[in-house]
Amino acid sequence: MPTQVQIRGAAQATQEARTLAARELDINTTDARLCVHDGATAGGMRHVNARDAQNQEFTAAAASGTDTITATYAYVPASYTARQKFGFIAANNNTGAATFNANSVGAVTIKKASDGALADLEADDIVQGAYYEVTHNGTYFILAGGTGGGGGLKPKATATLTGTSVAMTGIFTPGNNYRVIIPNMMVNSGGSGISTFVAQLSNDGGSSWLSSHSMKGLSSSGTNLYAGQASTLMGLDTSIVTGNRNRVEIELFNPGGSVSTPVKISGFVNFGGNAWGSSGGGESYFEASGYVSDASPKDSIRFTTGSSGGLAGNVYVYETPIS
Repeated sequence: MPTQVQIRGAAQATQEARTLAARELDINTTDARLCVHDGATAGGMRHVNARDAQNQEFTAAAASGTDTITATYAYVPASYTARQKFGFIAANNNTGAATFNANSVGAVTIKKASDGALADLEADDIVQGAYYEVTHNGTYFILAGGTGGGGGLKPKATATLTGTSVAMTGIFTPGNNYRVIIPNMMVNSGGSGISTFVAQLSNDGGSSWLSSHSMKGLSSSGTNLYAGQASTLMGLDTSIVTGNRNRVEIELFNPGGSVSTPVKISGFVNFGGNAWGSSGGGESYFEASGYVSDASPKDSIRFTTGSSGGLAGNVYVYETPIS
């Protein structure tokens, strides 16, 4: 007669609460998970099954916080050790240097690999909703995964939007592509005119600003979003609700080279009276592509407004070598 061997088991709540003799096996029947007891630890040592591995049951969690990031995991480590890894889905964009704390074991500074060394995080290295992993190296948590503020690009320059005109000069060099990100652009009330928000390029360090552009994908009538208008790379008109936050991204392909510069512009804007010809207002995503036909090396970019209230927000410029 065949012999059948069964291992002690119970539903999750019961199994994880009990402590059995050392080397005794136990099954969490809720999760089909084998556990090995040591005579002291409630629930014993859990062994990962295929479903646990697929779902990263013990190594991934939703995080909270902005620059002080915390997360709670099913397995609670007594302390951090080198090579220990934790994954998390970010709750917010970080604004600068950040720490990570798993299960209240302790907050540890997060570092990233940058220019051949470990460096503190910069704004938007962690992006809301993206998945990241941090690995302890014995001293710090090292960030990996996700896209970061520049999609994995090298941070080049930052600026604060204030007043009616902000120029970033001498930042583009030959042989590199660039991404200019304004995650929270705001137009403050005051004044009027089509040029509520305008981006322009220069080939002479900001002494003059180019007007030769050809863009596709945006309205050419100048009523809401436009491109290819005189002296502008892109513009957003006064139907933008003042005080709302808008996201703008400008991708420039080798602007420092002596050729016409391909450009891609995208973003998300909040409108007041009009949105793409509608009288009801609302929110719109926009995207356009084209080129700046001037063949001189472009080295600078500026942002201006026709509103006397001025601009607000932060600009982040990232670069990557042309492969």
